[in-house]
Amino acid sequence: MNALRTLRGSAGALVESGGVLIATAKRVESLRSPVGSHSLVRRGAQVVVRRRSVDSGLGELLGEKPFSSGTGTGHHRSTCADYHTTIFYAEEGEDAIWRRRSRLPITVCGSDARGGLAAGTEISEDNMGNDKQIEAPYGAWRSPISSDVATGKMLRLGGAAIDDDGRVIWLEGRPSESGRSVLVREREGPGDGDGDGGERPPLSFSSAVEESSIAGEDLTPEGFDVRSRVHEYGGGAFTIWRDSILFTNGPDQSIYHQRISNKDDSGTGTSIARAITPAEEGQVLRYADGVVDERFNRIVCVREHHGRGGEPANEIVGVKLARDAGGGDGGIEQRTRREEEKEVEVLVSGDDFYMFPRISPDGKRLAWISWCHPNMPWDQTCLWVGDISQSGKIDKKICVAGKSEGLLEAPTEPSWSPSGELFFVSDRGSGWWNLYRWIDSPPSSSDGGGFVEAVLAMEAEFSRPAWIFGNRSYTFAPDWHSHPTIIAVYRQNGIANLGLIDVRRMRLTPVETGYTEIFSVQCGGAAGRVVMHAASGVQPESIVDVKIDYERRSATTKVIKSACDVDVAKVFEGYLSVPRVVEFPTTVYDDGEEEEEEAEGAVGKEGGVKGGSEERKWTAFALFYPPSNPDYVAPKGEKPPLLVRIHGGPTAAADTALRLSYQYFTSRGWAIADVNYGGSTGYGRAFRERLKGRLGIVDVEDCCRCAEYLVAQGMVDGNRLTIEGSSAGGYTTLAALTFRDTFSAGSSRYGIADLRILAEETHKFEARYLDGLIGPLSTYGHAYDDRSPINHVENLRRPLILFHGLEDAVVPPSQSRAIYTAVKEKGLPVALIEFEGERHGFRKAENLKKTLEYQLLFFARVLPGGIQLADDIEHFDIDNLHD
Repeated sequence: MNALRTLRGSAGALVESGGVLIATAKRVESLRSPVGSHSLVRRGAQVVVRRRSVDSGLGELLGEKPFSSGTGTGHHRSTCADYHTTIFYAEEGEDAIWRRRSRLPITVCGSDARGGLAAGTEISEDNMGNDKQIEAPYGAWRSPISSDVATGKMLRLGGAAIDDDGRVIWLEGRPSESGRSVLVREREGPGDGDGDGGERPPLSFSSAVEESSIAGEDLTPEGFDVRSRVHEYGGGAFTIWRDSILFTNGPDQSIYHQRISNKDDSGTGTSIARAITPAEEGQVLRYADGVVDERFNRIVCVREHHGRGGEPANEIVGVKLARDAGGGDGGIEQRTRREEEKEVEVLVSGDDFYMFPRISPDGKRLAWISWCHPNMPWDQTCLWVGDISQSGKIDKKICVAGKSEGLLEAPTEPSWSPSGELFFVSDRGSGWWNLYRWIDSPPSSSDGGGFVEAVLAMEAEFSRPAWIFGNRSYTFAPDWHSHPTIIAVYRQNGIANLGLIDVRRMRLTPVETGYTEIFSVQCGGAAGRVVMHAASGVQPESIVDVKIDYERRSATTKVIKSACDVDVAKVFEGYLSVPRVVEFPTTVYDDGEEEEEEAEGAVGKEGGVKGGSEERKWTAFALFYPPSNPDYVAPKGEKPPLLVRIHGGPTAAADTALRLSYQYFTSRGWAIADVNYGGSTGYGRAFRERLKGRLGIVDVEDCCRCAEYLVAQGMVDGNRLTIEGSSAGGYTTLAALTFRDTFSAGSSRYGIADLRILAEETHKFEARYLDGLIGPLSTYGHAYDDRSPINHVENLRRPLILFHGLEDAVVPPSQSRAIYTAVKEKGLPVALIEFEGERHGFRKAENLKKTLEYQLLFFARVLPGGIQLADDIEHFDIDNLHD
């Protein structure tokens, strides 16, 4: 019988689903509606109804009236229709529904069993019906991880802060609101609220993570979007100060001031936000990375000025606040341009870029990072310190790090300790981003600039590339004055860790948290609360409260806010593919000085560099996600299709954070390899600089070698290899399809087809990025042309799908249009999907969903032999494809 029968009885009952008999909870009274094939599962204290087929009856059942509980049972119902799952929390001691494939004996409790067995019958393997997994080809599996779940239900968590009351305020981007970013605050402090507020020991996450019940309240008023566009990538869009929020608003890029405690005029909802800088058409003035200077009652921040003609000007400015900005009832009015000229003062200028303006605890000094073209912030930067004079100007500037003769370094993340010492991260000497501190010298000293000493030397990375403002990889423990301790995030072999650094002993002690990716950590509030932004292979990005036992060097954690509103590890137990690190052999090319110019040229079809180059064997890394779905098994001897994913940047890294967009593929029978090719971060400067002068060579080689290695290991199907990437990863995708024959199809999101045009048209932040990755355009123009896929379409013989936002200011939409037109004219299957209102990186739920579904359907239609999808996905036009 394929329908789920009516279930009755207060003492328990038996339900039949697809021929499988399942014991059920004692006090469930009724379950009505003929529906499709399902399973009823017990997970801990949860009772789950899982959807196994598309059925309108079940949609009604889940969305409106899933169960009617008996009087006094105390069950809490949580309906998640979009997840095709309904969860019931059973009381301890109650009978509940057991896992369908359980081998434990189950006894029918009720007298009204309708499954054909009498009460008291023990359900065993003999009478349980067919309990075997369904055999189906890889890629054709049905999964409860829908495109709606993987895109629209996943928030985009940004920075977090701790206010004076000890409550956490975080930034969440909402795809369902067209990608709008909103500040949210805990309603109650840690340990309060409806939850137990208790601590958890460190988790391996083999068991599910229990979510905190602490709710959040929106602080950002309707119509506002907390987002900066400095450097286009933004970050550092808000600052919390006393009872105030100072934030950059996305649509106009003005700075707004808002009270945390005040409500709107009606006494409910969010408080009013008022601009303190003028809004100008075209977002001429943009702000980021602010810190409040209480001594002069101003916010010191980075400003990007687009109104002076030519390249935008970046500078550090001070913006005056109202006298009562930190307290009282507000009343800041928006200034005119003329008023702003009086209220905004340029403090530091002259270099091309600035980041991390940070004020010392006594308010007398300012530290900052700067750099100039053609460097990027991971190539070479300078750390400066200047005195804040009695008039508020910056005097007596000293370069603390970055200008030592013969020493290449990229200092980043300066931060003043509570006792006034300046700490920072640099890769000086060792090539690893480690912690250092600047020891200032007294005025009478002969070395008036002071000196720098290492806090800890490790082959580990204590920072990440500064693509956005606001990186925060370390913080100071609350008992700093008595026990100077730094709480730091560090990465080794692609995995993030939390550690405690004893500054006096220069010793690090790892702290187990159960998280394998930690984006930031900070300490704040009167009680010295520690919060981190973290994730793992089975836990999506979350804002996490961390209680550290500094004596035992251990920690307990509690999730404050997860990027997903349901407990993913529980709801999708068995469907989540946990990544493992794969190290594979690859090749690095060394060029002789005589052949250097020629070697910088074209890529050979077999991946070699033309010229007299010498090969050196090396290794690169990938995170491998095998297919995972407990309901299916593939036919004997079949291998899964592989999707090789190429991260953007390219100076960035693949990480272990749970992404349901990946699980969308793996739970349908795909394997994924997320490659950390030469040039990726997290492995030191030497690994990062493998790509120097070799863009389109090393990245392509490593991605092809990864796929070939997995085929040789018998892990994937060598005839069904696909590749996809975004931005720089989109370029590598196009280059791999053009210059190599490894992959059968590819997908590019806002990728680069013409390197020369990119160098001539892109925004200021990356205007000279290719100088390091290829060489200056004036000297190496032939290399730009030779490595541009658009110039070698005759070599491209694989189907291709492209996605691009029409407001992209980093990689213009013309890049995708050019390669689309060329591939279409060649007669290959190709599709171009363009999105109105999207920039560099899609934010709207409907566009994220369409990208995910279209990519899966495209691959299913163009791969050799095709894949019969279990999902009903809307078809779209693919040029030159005739099914």
